[in-house]
Amino acid sequence: MRRSSSILMMTLLVMSLFMAGCSTLFDSRTPRVVETVKVPTTQPGQPAAPVTPAPAPDPKTPAVPSTPTFPGDMQALEAALAEPSPLTYKIMSIDTPKGTDLDAYLDLYLEQKGSPSRNEIWLLIFPNDNHNIRFVMGALLFEKKVSVQRMLEVVRGDYLPQARTGDPATGLATLIRSVNQSVK
Repeated sequence: MRRSSSILMMTLLVMSLFMAGCSTLFDSRTPRVVETVKVPTTQPGQPAAPVTPAPAPDPKTPAVPSTPTFPGDMQALEAALAEPSPLTYKIMSIDTPKGTDLDAYLDLYLEQKGSPSRNEIWLLIFPNDNHNIRFVMGALLFEKKVSVQRMLEVVRGDYLPQARTGDPATGLATLIRSVNQSVK
Protein backbone atom coordinates (compact mmCIF):
# COMPACT_ATOMS: atom_id res chain seq x y z
CA MET A 1 0.00 0.00 0.00
CA ARG A 2 2.81 2.36 0.93
CA ARG A 3 4.65 1.62 -2.34
CA SER A 4 1.45 2.31 -4.29
CA SER A 5 1.12 5.72 -2.61
CA SER A 6 4.76 6.49 -3.33
CA ILE A 7 4.32 5.59 -6.99
CA LEU A 8 1.20 7.73 -7.25
CA MET A 9 2.92 10.70 -5.63
CA MET A 10 5.93 10.26 -7.91
CA THR A 11 3.58 10.18 -10.92
CA LEU A 12 1.92 13.38 -9.78
CA LEU A 13 5.25 15.10 -9.17
CA VAL A 14 6.64 14.16 -12.57
CA MET A 15 3.39 15.18 -14.27
CA SER A 16 3.50 18.53 -12.52
CA LEU A 17 7.05 19.14 -13.64
CA PHE A 18 6.68 18.05 -17.26
CA MET A 19 3.12 18.46 -18.47
CA ALA A 20 0.95 21.23 -19.54
CA GLY A 21 -2.32 19.72 -20.85
CA CYS A 22 -12.82 19.22 -21.01
CA SER A 23 -16.36 18.70 -18.35
CA THR A 24 -17.01 15.05 -19.17
CA LEU A 25 -15.87 11.76 -17.78
CA PHE A 26 -16.25 8.63 -19.77
CA ASP A 27 -15.43 5.05 -19.19
CA SER A 28 -13.86 2.84 -21.86
CA ARG A 29 -16.28 0.01 -21.22
CA THR A 30 -19.19 2.28 -22.22
CA PRO A 31 -17.99 5.31 -24.18
CA ARG A 32 -20.56 7.72 -22.85
CA VAL A 33 -20.78 10.65 -20.50
CA VAL A 34 -20.81 9.65 -16.84
CA GLU A 35 -19.99 12.85 -14.99
CA THR A 36 -19.81 16.56 -15.72
CA VAL A 37 -17.35 18.77 -13.88
CA LYS A 38 -17.78 22.53 -13.81
CA VAL A 39 -15.26 24.67 -11.99
CA PRO A 40 -16.40 27.96 -10.46
CA THR A 41 -14.54 31.14 -11.28
CA THR A 42 -12.18 32.24 -8.50
CA GLN A 43 -10.01 35.24 -7.86
CA PRO A 44 -6.97 35.53 -10.19
CA GLY A 45 -4.05 33.48 -8.91
CA GLN A 46 -6.27 31.27 -6.73
CA PRO A 47 -6.73 27.62 -7.67
CA ALA A 48 -10.26 26.64 -8.54
CA ALA A 49 -11.84 24.00 -6.35
CA PRO A 50 -13.65 21.09 -7.97
CA VAL A 51 -17.39 21.06 -7.65
CA THR A 52 -19.07 17.99 -6.23
CA PRO A 53 -21.02 16.37 -9.06
CA ALA A 54 -24.78 16.07 -8.92
CA PRO A 55 -26.09 12.90 -7.29
CA ALA A 56 -26.33 9.83 -9.49
CA PRO A 57 -29.62 9.33 -11.29
CA ASP A 58 -32.15 6.79 -10.06
CA PRO A 59 -30.80 3.33 -11.04
CA LYS A 60 -34.33 2.25 -12.02
CA THR A 61 -34.32 4.86 -14.78
CA PRO A 62 -32.09 3.83 -17.72
CA ALA A 63 -29.27 6.25 -18.47
CA VAL A 64 -29.37 8.00 -21.80
CA PRO A 65 -25.87 7.95 -23.29
CA SER A 66 -24.65 11.26 -24.59
CA THR A 67 -21.56 12.17 -26.53
CA PRO A 68 -18.96 14.55 -25.12
CA THR A 69 -18.09 17.57 -27.19
CA PHE A 70 -14.41 17.13 -27.99
CA PRO A 71 -13.41 18.85 -31.21
CA GLY A 72 -12.26 16.44 -33.90
CA ASP A 73 -12.99 12.85 -34.79
CA MET A 74 -15.22 11.55 -32.00
CA GLN A 75 -15.83 8.31 -33.90
CA ALA A 76 -12.10 7.53 -33.72
CA LEU A 77 -12.12 8.20 -29.97
CA GLU A 78 -15.20 6.04 -29.38
CA ALA A 79 -13.65 3.25 -31.48
CA ALA A 80 -10.40 3.41 -29.49
CA LEU A 81 -12.33 3.24 -26.22
CA ALA A 82 -14.31 0.24 -27.48
CA GLU A 83 -11.17 -1.80 -28.27
CA PRO A 84 -10.36 -4.61 -25.82
CA SER A 85 -7.97 -3.46 -23.10
CA PRO A 86 -7.06 -4.44 -19.55
CA LEU A 87 -7.33 -0.71 -18.73
CA THR A 88 -10.31 1.47 -17.99
CA TYR A 89 -9.89 4.98 -19.34
CA LYS A 90 -11.62 7.83 -17.55
CA ILE A 91 -11.43 10.98 -19.60
CA MET A 92 -12.48 14.15 -17.86
CA SER A 93 -13.05 17.35 -19.71
CA ILE A 94 -12.55 20.09 -17.14
CA ASP A 95 -13.93 23.58 -17.82
CA THR A 96 -11.66 25.81 -15.77
CA PRO A 97 -11.33 29.59 -16.01
CA LYS A 98 -8.29 30.82 -17.95
CA GLY A 99 -5.27 31.12 -15.70
CA THR A 100 -6.27 28.27 -13.37
CA ASP A 101 -3.29 26.49 -11.84
CA LEU A 102 -3.86 23.05 -13.37
CA ASP A 103 -1.50 21.27 -10.99
CA ALA A 104 -3.29 22.76 -7.97
CA TYR A 105 -6.61 21.75 -9.54
CA LEU A 106 -5.34 18.18 -10.00
CA ASP A 107 -4.21 18.07 -6.36
CA LEU A 108 -7.66 19.19 -5.19
CA TYR A 109 -9.40 16.77 -7.54
CA LEU A 110 -7.35 13.83 -6.25
CA GLU A 111 -7.95 14.93 -2.67
CA GLN A 112 -11.70 14.76 -3.31
CA LYS A 113 -11.85 11.71 -5.61
CA GLY A 114 -8.96 9.60 -4.35
CA SER A 115 -6.68 7.59 -6.62
CA PRO A 116 -7.49 5.59 -9.72
CA SER A 117 -8.07 1.88 -9.21
CA ARG A 118 -5.40 -0.61 -10.24
CA ASN A 119 -6.50 -0.86 -13.88
CA GLU A 120 -7.55 2.76 -14.45
CA ILE A 121 -5.88 5.65 -16.13
CA TRP A 122 -7.40 9.09 -15.67
CA LEU A 123 -6.93 11.67 -18.42
CA LEU A 124 -7.94 15.21 -17.46
CA ILE A 125 -8.30 17.53 -20.46
CA PHE A 126 -8.51 21.32 -20.04
CA PRO A 127 -10.08 22.85 -23.20
CA ASN A 128 -9.86 26.42 -21.88
CA ASP A 129 -6.11 25.95 -21.56
CA ASN A 130 -5.31 24.85 -25.13
CA HIS A 131 -6.55 21.29 -24.44
CA ASN A 132 -3.70 20.67 -22.03
CA ILE A 133 -3.71 17.29 -20.31
CA ARG A 134 -2.87 15.78 -16.94
CA PHE A 135 -2.86 12.03 -16.30
CA VAL A 136 -2.91 9.75 -13.28
CA MET A 137 -1.96 6.10 -13.72
CA GLY A 138 -3.22 3.07 -11.79
CA ALA A 139 -0.82 0.40 -10.56
CA LEU A 140 -1.39 -1.93 -13.54
CA LEU A 141 0.52 0.42 -15.82
CA PHE A 142 3.55 0.26 -13.53
CA GLU A 143 3.23 -3.52 -13.29
CA LYS A 144 3.28 -3.66 -17.11
CA LYS A 145 6.45 -1.53 -17.04
CA VAL A 146 4.78 1.59 -18.45
CA SER A 147 6.77 4.35 -16.79
CA VAL A 148 5.77 7.95 -16.26
CA GLN A 149 8.45 8.85 -18.79
CA ARG A 150 6.83 6.53 -21.37
CA MET A 151 3.43 8.14 -20.70
CA LEU A 152 4.95 11.59 -21.17
CA GLU A 153 6.40 10.46 -24.50
CA VAL A 154 3.00 9.13 -25.59
CA VAL A 155 1.29 12.38 -24.54
CA ARG A 156 3.87 14.52 -26.33
CA GLY A 157 4.07 12.36 -29.44
CA ASP A 158 0.49 11.17 -29.86
CA TYR A 159 -1.88 13.55 -28.09
CA LEU A 160 -0.42 17.05 -28.10
CA PRO A 161 0.31 17.37 -31.85
CA GLN A 162 -3.33 16.50 -32.64
CA ALA A 163 -4.76 18.63 -29.82
CA ARG A 164 -2.73 21.64 -30.93
CA THR A 165 -4.19 21.39 -34.43
CA GLY A 166 -7.73 21.41 -33.05
CA ASP A 167 -8.39 17.65 -32.95
CA PRO A 168 -8.02 16.46 -29.34
CA ALA A 169 -10.45 13.58 -30.00
CA THR A 170 -8.06 12.00 -32.52
CA GLY A 171 -5.15 12.76 -30.19
CA LEU A 172 -6.89 10.88 -27.38
CA ALA A 173 -7.69 7.98 -29.70
CA THR A 174 -4.04 7.73 -30.74
CA LEU A 175 -2.87 8.01 -27.11
CA ILE A 176 -5.28 5.24 -26.01
CA ARG A 177 -4.09 2.92 -28.78
CA SER A 178 -0.43 3.57 -27.89
CA VAL A 179 -1.04 2.88 -24.20
CA ASN A 180 -2.97 -0.29 -25.04
CA GLN A 181 -0.01 -1.48 -27.14
CA SER A 182 2.33 -0.76 -24.21
CA VAL A 183 0.35 -2.93 -21.78
CA LYS A 184 -0.02 -6.00 -24.04
